Amino acid sequence: MSISGSRVAGITRESVLRRSADIVRIALCATVCWLLIDGRAPAAYALALISLTAIATRRARASAVAEVVFVTLLAVDAWLTCSGHMARIDQHDRAGHFLLTIAVTPIIAAAVTHHTRCVSRSVRLTAGLAGLATITLAVAWEAAEWFSDSLLLTNMSLGAADTRHDLMSGLAGATVGAAITAYDLARHRVNDR
Repeated sequence: MSISGSRVAGITRESVLRRSADIVRIALCATVCWLLIDGRAPAAYALALISLTAIATRRARASAVAEVVFVTLLAVDAWLTCSGHMARIDQHDRAGHFLLTIAVTPIIAAAVTHHTRCVSRSVRLTAGLAGLATITLAVAWEAAEWFSDSLLLTNMSLGAADTRHDLMSGLAGATVGAAITAYDLARHRVNDR
């Protein structure tokens, strides 16, 4: 049995992190099923959207650390919201919107880099596009909340003021996420030389 810094008997730190993220994804899907069985269809619907987001990030080919951080933050935020605890902690979930947009930006950058070869040459362009895509994702999420509330009579949005605060938190988080992504990409480029 060989032992090295990040590898023990064929098990890498990356594989452990990716499996951990997958366990969280499975737990999110199980929670959707439990909410349906419990007769809480609107909450199950909202959590199903979140579960699909967590599953979609698997294909981005982001670093294992970025993947597990985002999926774990997303799950904790969703579980706190579904259980009603978020309303007591922070009714508007501003910290969640801020932290989630920071955490998703490196994942979006990995997807952009993987699927667009010409973008991957420029650190600033990749980070900037990832930041813009994160902002677009935040706007799309708020639109999905509004459509769900309007068409399906869910209660995902707490009104115009809440949407405005969510978008401001998302913009701030995307900006910080893009800066972190730029730093991380630049650091990896230096190490790869």
